[in-house]
Amino acid sequence: MNRKLRRALLWAGGLLLLVSSALAGRPARAQPEVLPPPEFRATTEPSYYDGQPYYWYGNHWYYRDSSGWRALYEEPAFLREHREHEHARHIYERHDRR
Repeated sequence: MNRKLRRALLWAGGLLLLVSSALAGRPARAQPEVLPPPEFRATTEPSYYDGQPYYWYGNHWYYRDSSGWRALYEEPAFLREHREHEHARHIYERHDRR
């Protein structure tokens, strides 16, 4: 095998190894790993953002579109503020009942 071909094959193999190792540790984002179960959705009031219901479950916001359930991996400011406000309200209510 000539030297240029050997070098090209080694370079391509190294690149393939680098790309595959970078992608191996990342979960696929086509569908969320953990969906809010039907019992959760039936008993939890959703938060509305852009006219669509969102559910806070497992440290992510979930919503449903025509393709199925989706997760937001970057929390919009409006939903973050809503979640923080609701969390503070529940803590206050819990202490107020004592």
